[in-house]
Amino acid sequence: MAIRTRMDLQGLTQAELAKRAGLDDSVLSRYLRGEVKRVRLDFLDKISDGLGIQRDDLRYQYELAVKIRQEEAERFLASQVDTLDEVMSLLSSARPNATEAERSMVESVIGAFLGPTHRPTGQ
Repeated sequence: MAIRTRMDLQGLTQAELAKRAGLDDSVLSRYLRGEVKRVRLDFLDKISDGLGIQRDDLRYQYELAVKIRQEEAERFLASQVDTLDEVMSLLSSARPNATEAERSMVESVIGAFLGPTHRPTGQ
């Protein structure tokens, strides 16, 4: 069950959960909006204590949400570009003054993401 659902069931506002958990309201807000990329176990402990649930339940929910967001991002990217050549062309259009190092970094990251079947035609 999602954190917001548990909050609703318990009649908790975000500010109330933050107070119960001993967290700054803005930090909890960023977490709930999915802006926190990595979560420390003590953070999950505080939230789970504030909600009165086990940390493992909360951790599983977090990992599942991250996986879903990653899969959505992969599907979106796959629907937008077919090859690394297209990505590099988009980069050239968006950042005509990009350095060779920036282009190389983007190429290696996107190339790893798209996989070997989407390598530039020159390779």
